[in-house]
Amino acid sequence: MKRIFLIFAIIFVLVGCNSAFKDSVTEAEAALENGDFENALKLFNVALEEKPDSPEVKDRIALLDDYATLQEKMENAKWTEAVDLANDILKNDTIVPSLQTEVEELLTTIEEEEEKEKQMASDLKKIEELIANDDVEKANSKISELESKTNALDRELDDLHNQLEVVEKRIAEKERKEKEAEKKRLEAEAKQQATEANNLKEKYMQKADNLDDRIMSKAKELFEQDVQPGFYGQYHREWDDLLNEVWGELKKTMPTNEFEQLKSEQNDWIKNKEQTFAEMPDEPASARAAGVDYLAAETKSRTYYLIENYMNE
Repeated sequence: MKRIFLIFAIIFVLVGCNSAFKDSVTEAEAALENGDFENALKLFNVALEEKPDSPEVKDRIALLDDYATLQEKMENAKWTEAVDLANDILKNDTIVPSLQTEVEELLTTIEEEEEKEKQMASDLKKIEELIANDDVEKANSKISELESKTNALDRELDDLHNQLEVVEKRIAEKERKEKEAEKKRLEAEAKQQATEANNLKEKYMQKADNLDDRIMSKAKELFEQDVQPGFYGQYHREWDDLLNEVWGELKKTMPTNEFEQLKSEQNDWIKNKEQTFAEMPDEPASARAAGVDYLAAETKSRTYYLIENYMNE
């Protein structure tokens, strides 16, 4: 009697266990078909506790575990791994239509996100190249474009902003040094020009003095007291040549507007000199000689005047 009771008890337990297994599987399959994959996984695990050796339940659990892993990879932006896993899931013979549709949609999303990531990587590389080439304006523009598109690159964009700030400071410092160097160059150039102007003045003053000394020495050699009319006049050509040489230097060294003003004054001087000479008598010979002396004296005086007053400006 006891033995029969034990057999019935065992049968009852087995029937109960089988019923609980079937119920869990049925609910799990229903959840799976409805797209409630999380609940389906829980119910399949309950069924597996009832029947640990069920290959069908194990296959379902493995499939849903892969789906959960796929979601994790997407959350962590592991797009290449996610693509491979999604394709593996779709190749699984036990996949149901609801899960297949879900994975296919996820695969499309993954591929889109992967393409976006590649484009972003390309944009980041381009910005780094612009920064490396000190193209601050274009780099800033590209960064602004990326910031308007996504918030996923905050760390990378912050790093680029920092790099850009370093470049901007370096460029500003470079420009400051260049301006300082240019200022020093201009100061040195001005100093050099002033030195050359002074040297030029000394050079032509020495030429004028040498010519004048030579003429005076010759006069002392030839005349004990009064110099004969016409003696100085024979040097008019030499004074005129020196005057023209001085004039040529002034034309090269003076500011254009100042030289034009001096040119006007020079023309007036020439006109007055020639007019005065024309009004002087040419008879007798001594008067004609005195006129030539006048030309030499005027030219000499004008030569010294230009050297003294304009060659240091």
